[in-house]
Amino acid sequence: MDQNEARSTQDATIRSEAIRNQNKFKPKRKRMKQRSIGWDHFVKYSDKDGSTRARCKYCPNKTFACDSTNNGTSNLLRHYKACTMNPDNVMTQTVLKLQSNTTNGHDGEGTLSCWRYDQDAIRTSLAHMLIIDELSFRFIEKEGFRYFMSVTCPKFQLPSRITIARDVYQVYLNERKKLRKWFASTGQRVSLTTDTWTSLQRVNYMCLTAHFIDPEWNLHKKILNFCPIISHKGSQIGELIEKCLLDWGIDKLLAITVDNATSNDTAVAYMMELDILNVDLGCLHKMELDILNVEQCFKA
Repeated sequence: MDQNEARSTQDATIRSEAIRNQNKFKPKRKRMKQRSIGWDHFVKYSDKDGSTRARCKYCPNKTFACDSTNNGTSNLLRHYKACTMNPDNVMTQTVLKLQSNTTNGHDGEGTLSCWRYDQDAIRTSLAHMLIIDELSFRFIEKEGFRYFMSVTCPKFQLPSRITIARDVYQVYLNERKKLRKWFASTGQRVSLTTDTWTSLQRVNYMCLTAHFIDPEWNLHKKILNFCPIISHKGSQIGELIEKCLLDWGIDKLLAITVDNATSNDTAVAYMMELDILNVDLGCLHKMELDILNVEQCFKA
């Protein structure tokens, strides 16, 4: 019995030594990069007690707890916006600017307005630029763009591609909220166009676009949904359109324009049977792909 105990003890010792040796040569986990923009304005250090703290670059007497496990960066961002020594918060003289109005690529009459440095406004306009010009998020990390910004606006703290991606998504959420509020307040009739296709990766997609006229008689076109779909079956298309309309709070339709795919007959029939949405389809159009048929429709 003593020999068995000695042998088991020896085996346990060998296993523990093997585990220690394995952990000794195990590669260390790569340290994650600090993503918050707050770290552009704070310096991390360890105090006498070994606690991790952050010191403001503009007022060194201000320190904050910033342990990655127990603390976040919200307190740092709040201080950054309220710091009186922060150059971004110092009230500067308002600058007059003359901005030309561009129409169809030609400069028109200019308008005189006031300008003041605003970090948040510049970040929002940067997100708009990426959306309008269809630029990648990595564009803001390219050397040429960073050099350009360092010359034109040295005070502007360029965000990372991850931060600007959040800004772009926030722009989408704000625009979606405004459009949904407009639909709810006006009760405007909306016309829809939809189409489906399959990508090179064999993924089915559907796009749903709303067309409407505002009280000033301006025609608008807004993409309500661009999402993957299980199949091109009419029932799937109809159910997805219904879900999208419920999500947007749209209950008045004027027309639906589709192509001549047979699955769209089922989708349109599904939409006409909806009672939950109180849909009033004044006219249903089925657009033929043949250009001659389209021309005949306009002539008629």
